[in-house]
Amino acid sequence: MSRLRAEDKLMGISVISQDGVDMGSVKDLEIEDSAWQVTGLLVKLNKDILERLNMKRPMIGTQEIMISTTDVSGIADNIVLRRPLESYKAAETGTG
Repeated sequence: MSRLRAEDKLMGISVISQDGVDMGSVKDLEIEDSAWQVTGLLVKLNKDILERLNMKRPMIGTQEIMISTTDVSGIADNIVLRRPLESYKAAETGTG
């Protein structure tokens, strides 16, 4: 990330794919302890995005996806990614 914002400013901020799709919001950060650097964003996906990513919709909550900060193009009112939504189909996921 080119400019680190305070953690409380990143939590809940919308994550937008390169093709303009609102994927969801930041739920947590992955931090490299030794370098004190944010290396990933845990994104709570919007329910309508799950089908487009070929993911099952859980009975409660939604899916989450870890996105590397190398995929971040910019941060302002939203986090904008360098990749289109469809490129995240094979990404590691969990339930939340």
